[in-house]
Amino acid sequence: MQGITLLFPCDVECISSARYGERPTAIIFEDERFVIKEIIKRWRSPSEICFQVLTKDIQAFELSYNEASHQWSCRTI
Repeated sequence: MQGITLLFPCDVECISSARYGERPTAIIFEDERFVIKEIIKRWRSPSEICFQVLTKDIQAFELSYNEASHQWSCRTI
């Protein structure tokens, strides 16, 4: 099916100050840890905080944190 993007559950290490999840620093996905080198883009939806990031080994991910369920999801891009 075209147009459907699947996000998979993952764990994210992040720096938080005023709010949880303000700056992701690493992703644990499929039993592998990816250190985030750069946040390329960040945005909010009504229920989520989202990020597009680049890891130190030059992989790009989209991260999404659902504030109601307290669950991180990700996909490679």
